[in-house]
Amino acid sequence: MATMVFAVGAAALVPLVAGSVRTTRTARDTGLATWMAWQKLEELRGLTYAHDLTGAPITDTWTDTTQEPAVHVGGSGLGPSPSSSLAADTPGYVDYLSQSGARSATRGVYVRRWAIEPAGGTNDLIRIAVAVHHVNAPGLVTTVATLRARRTP
Repeated sequence: MATMVFAVGAAALVPLVAGSVRTTRTARDTGLATWMAWQKLEELRGLTYAHDLTGAPITDTWTDTTQEPAVHVGGSGLGPSPSSSLAADTPGYVDYLSQSGARSATRGVYVRRWAIEPAGGTNDLIRIAVAVHHVNAPGLVTTVATLRARRTP
C-alpha cells in the first residue's frame, strides 16, 4: 500500500519537474537573447553619428557590423534600414549567433536583426532597434531600442 501511495505521489511530480525545466530553459534563452540584443545595440551606438568642426553632419554608413570584428568598409553602418529589417533577414542588418553568442556564417541558434530609422522629424536623431529571435522557439523575441542624438564637437 505504501508503495502505491509513493508511486502516485511521484507520478504527480513529473509534470511539475517538466514545467520547471521548460521555464528554466525559457528564462535562460530570454536572458541570452537580451544580452545579445544589448551587445549589438552598444556596437551600433559606438559608430560615428556627429557633426564635424564646421557643423556638417557625419554618419557612419560604411562599417560592416555583421562581421567579427567589424570591418570599416562595405557595410551599412548607421544607414537607414528597410522597414522590414526587424521582421525579415535583410543583408547588412542581420547576423547569426550560436548558443554561446559567437557569430556564425550560417543560420545559428539565434538570429539578430536591427533597424535604424530617423526619429523626431529631424536629421539629428535616429532610433536604433535590435531584435533577437531564437530559431527553435518562434515565439521568443527580445527587442531593445534607443534613440541616438548627433554629437557636436
